[in-house]
Formats: sequence, C-alpha cells, structure tokens
Amino acid sequence: MKRVLILLITYFALCILFSGCKKVLDVAPDGNLTMEDVYRDPIKVEGLLAAIYNGMPQKGFVYVEFTPLFTAITDDGWEANGNFDGVSSYRVYNNGNTSEWHTVANSNAGNGVTQKSYWSDFYASIRLCNQFIEDADKMAFASEDRKKRMVAEAHVLRAYYYTDLIKLFGAVPKIDKVLSIEADFSVLERNPVYDIAKFVEADCDFAIATAELPWRITTGQVIQANDLGASVSMSPAGEAFRVTKALAYSLKATAMLFAASPLHSSDGSHWEEAYQASKQAVEALKQNGYQLFTQCTQENVFGTGGAAALHELMCKVADYSSAPRDRETIYQTVSATWVGSLLWHVNYMGTQLPGNAYVGTTPTQELVDAFEYVSADGTASYPLLNLANPYSDEHHLQPNFNPAAIAAGYKVSGYNEAAGSDPYSNRDPRLHITLLHNGDTINYPAAKNPVVPVDAYIGDSAAGVPNGMFAISTDPKDRGRTKTGYFYRKTITPGMSEYGSPVTPTYKHYRFAELLLDLAETANETGRTDEALEALNEVRARVNMPEVTVRDPQELSLRIRNERRVEFAFEENRYFDLRRWCSPAGDLGKEQKYLTAMWITKHADGTFSYERKNIWTTERGGWTNRDLFLPLPLSEVSRLEPLTGKKWQNPGW
Repeated sequence: MKRVLILLITYFALCILFSGCKKVLDVAPDGNLTMEDVYRDPIKVEGLLAAIYNGMPQKGFVYVEFTPLFTAITDDGWEANGNFDGVSSYRVYNNGNTSEWHTVANSNAGNGVTQKSYWSDFYASIRLCNQFIEDADKMAFASEDRKKRMVAEAHVLRAYYYTDLIKLFGAVPKIDKVLSIEADFSVLERNPVYDIAKFVEADCDFAIATAELPWRITTGQVIQANDLGASVSMSPAGEAFRVTKALAYSLKATAMLFAASPLHSSDGSHWEEAYQASKQAVEALKQNGYQLFTQCTQENVFGTGGAAALHELMCKVADYSSAPRDRETIYQTVSATWVGSLLWHVNYMGTQLPGNAYVGTTPTQELVDAFEYVSADGTASYPLLNLANPYSDEHHLQPNFNPAAIAAGYKVSGYNEAAGSDPYSNRDPRLHITLLHNGDTINYPAAKNPVVPVDAYIGDSAAGVPNGMFAISTDPKDRGRTKTGYFYRKTITPGMSEYGSPVTPTYKHYRFAELLLDLAETANETGRTDEALEALNEVRARVNMPEVTVRDPQELSLRIRNERRVEFAFEENRYFDLRRWCSPAGDLGKEQKYLTAMWITKHADGTFSYERKNIWTTERGGWTNRDLFLPLPLSEVSRLEPLTGKKWQNPGW
C-alpha cells in the first residue's frame, strides 16, 4: 500500500514535464529524455522551470462557456447559461456536484485552455518545485546569478500553489520534498491552514532575501497602446509573467489573512501575524515603487469619471518597464487573444447587438445594492443598505435601506424604488465601470447607430409602451438576454465591438489595492483603527469616494468587507471572502440562496418604476455548509483513507 504513488506525486507531474513542455525540453524524437539530460543543459533547466509555470491557473473568463465561474457562483453574479448542462455553474446551481465529479474542483478551465483538476495539478506542480529546489546544485545554469533567481522563483511558485490550495480546500498536506516510491505514505496528513501559511511565509522569505529576484519585471513584453486596448508582442527574453519579490510579499499576506479568518481560526489568535504580514507587504511594496493606479492615461477611451483610472487598469495589460504606467499590478496572466475577443462577443449585451452571441454572467441586484449612495455635494457617502442585515427576508425582496441614505436623498418607497427616481445616480463611481444598467449608453461601432442606449426595461403594455431593446427575460433557456436587468462591463474596453477586435484580456491575480484592504481588515481586527481607516480611505480616494470615519470595530469591519466587494467585483475575491468570513459550522444561505433581479417598467410619461424579483423562485445551489470548501477528488480519498487511517474528505462531501 505504501508503494501506491497516488495522483499527488508522479503521474500529473510527468504529464506536465514530458507532454506539456516537449518543445521547451527538446525531447528526442524517440521520446527518451532522462533527468540527467535535462540537468546538464541550461536551456532544458529553463524548460523545467517553465514546466512549473505551466501549472499556474488560468482565471477570469477562461472557464467553460466563458463563464467567470468564481463570480457566477456567488451573490455577485448570475450565469445566463446556468440552465445548460455542460456550463460549469450548472451543477452548482442545481446542487448536482459530488466528490466524484465537481465542475469547479475537477474542471476549472475550458475554451481551448487545458482542463485541470486543482488538487492533482497543483500537487504535480509542487512536486516539480520540490525537485527543482532539491536538485538545483546538480543542474547546469547559465550563471550563478541565474541559478539563484530561478531557485527563488521555484520557492515563490510553491508558495502560490499552496496559497491557492488552502483557499480552495482548507487544510492540505504539506509536502516539502520529493517523495520516493519507498516513502511511508501512511504518515501523510492534512496540515492546518495556519501551518501551511507559515510554510508559505518561509518560502516567500527565502525568495525575498534573494538579491537576484527582481521587484518587478521590466522586460519581456512590449505593450503598444491604441484607442481600443493593447496589442502584445512577446519578447524572446521571456521575462513576462515571471514571479517577483512583490508577489512573494502578497502571498505571505494572503496566506496569513486566510489563516487568521474565522473559517480557519475560531479564537482570532492569528490576526496579529496577519496584520504584520500585510503591514510589511504594503510598506515594502511602496518603498519599491508600487502604488495605486490613479491617473487615467487614455481619457478619450475611458473618460474622466471618478473610476476612469480603475477602468483603464482593469482593461489593459500591465506594461513591463523600469518606469511603468501601471504600478499597481503585482502579478497578471494574459489569456489567448481569441478568448479576449470573445469576452466582448459573449459576455456583453446578448444577441440584440450584431456580433454578440449571448449574455454570459450578469451582475445581480445584490451587487448593485453594495455600491454606496453619495450625497449631492459629494462630501459624504452612505451604505445603501444596513450592512449587518441587508435584507429582512431570505428572498432579498425586502431590503433594509439605510435611513442615513434616505435622509441624504436616496428615494425609495417601501421595497420598490420610487417611480420617477433614478436609483443609479449619486452612487459610488465604481458602479458605472463594473456594470451597465438601464439608462447607460455604450459606443458600439458595429451597430447601425454607434451610440447605443442600454434600454433594459419592460414596456408598460397597458399604455402601449414597447419593451426596451435589452429587456430582461425570465426564460431560463434564453441565453441572449439578461436575467438580472444588468450587464457586465469591468474589463471591456469602451469602443470594442466585433468578434476579432484587437483585445488582450488580462487577469490581475494580485494588485496593490488588495494589499491595502488586507491591511485595513487586519489592522481593524487588532485594534489599530487609525491604520485601518488610512488604508481603507487610500483605496476609496482613487475613485473620489468620501472618507470613512466610523471607529466602531464591528461597523468598520462591515465597511471594509463591503469595500472589498465593490473594489474587486468580478475578480474572484468575493467567492473566497464569503467563505473565510464564515464559521466552520456556517453556510452562505443568507447571502446567496435566493438572488434578485431588477425589473424596470417604462411608463407612458417616460418615467420608470423599479421592482425586485427573484431570478429563480426556487433556491439556487452552492450555499450549504459543504460548499465552504471544494471536495477532494474521490479517487484520492479512496486511496488515502485506507492508507493513513484518517478521514480526508471535507465535511458534507
């Protein structure tokens, strides 16, 4: 039994090494290539490190049917294709996942991107990291400096994979060396998240102390800006997308934040360490040129609004330069160009526009509710709802509006937004770059009239008012219309239209704003109110949002959590934040059992009335206690449990 080398170790690693990287490793025509062959050739050693990079996950819109999966299964998004079996969200929505096959755990990519299993693929990459670190002295490198840098990179990559593992699965086994066939696998166990976070910290500290590992990538990719986005040409130097000291600091902060959060630490005993990690990261990155991206450089494309700079940041690939335009992005990946073209083609306005296929994932009313109301003079802002209890019913049809927002001018009547009012004016400007709502306009060159109004209303049929062009649909099989009344916008460059338009989609795995909000959260949890407010308000200042001044720790915690929601909407953070803030015995029923759309009716006099309705009248899946973690693969558990005599599967699976 001890000789059974499970998925954890060899098979997937060999697949990555000898199949995924054959061109890099220059495998002989007969298919034979020993590790000695690899080790004695500096080019092949570079290929071995490239094999480790191959395991980095694709994120954003690369999942099946271009669904931003980790948003579509939270309370921020609803997948219009969610009733189609084969779409990743389908089994989640319908509670159809099992540990034998889970569409999130076992199939995290699609559309031409290699299908992956997080557990087995990440451990395969970790094995390669261990091998590279252990055997570096046996390898030939172009120089000693190159060796030191590449070993440091392997440490950062191992830290990345372990950080993602604890986010997805919780406690996981810590394997810090290459295990042989003769290894005693019966002693293998799942290590607590805190232990893994400390291991991540050690890996990152090693990398940070390596002088040869750079703070930022300055060569390897040339960005040529144009009015519609960015065209990319890869340099043969191959520096683009390599890891840095900045990423190492970010991973330390993230891993310890998760270890300190309620899901993994019931007594809050690790908040001080999480604060120190976040504080050190923010200070170190600032000292080395990282900062928020605050100045829009293409006003003719992104406008001059309060969130124009953020919109540009999210739409454009970070440039590689010693004096970069974008100093906020810490680590990014770029998907294949054709996937980016389809981002506009698929996940935009649906079949009502030429060149569009279907709507994709659309923002929920719950996400819209999260954007604060701003006073008419712009000097004060208010959460729209009571953040501690935003809805008084589980269906979310009766929002608990914040009396301060009402007093400041937000107009409501009961739970129906008042006819004649505009619920989208005087709101956090991030609302308008995150999504499209009724009353917006877009520049769509492929349309008959390039300036297209977003008419997302139902007409008052009794008064003879027809439906708007982008009216909501209740038909679960209508993939061409929004199910929520809204449309996605955040990473779509204004003016983009047809399939094949030049666009290079980028996914920001880590950016400086996240570190600032990590610091705000951990400072608040450790009683450092002034520091928490300073970090929080630094992020808000980028979009001209008034400062938060509340000092009550519980109220400030709610404001920080809501800030994370609106700042990182559609960036996968919400999925993990909701879970780490939950108790081990809790669930997400309050947040996402029932989700709502906004039904807007246009009347004969041109005014609109607004009514919340559930998207499904039955509950949507993915909110139960078992959904706090992904299941370990059943095949893995069936081998490990008899071998170790311990329970391995996550609760409920």
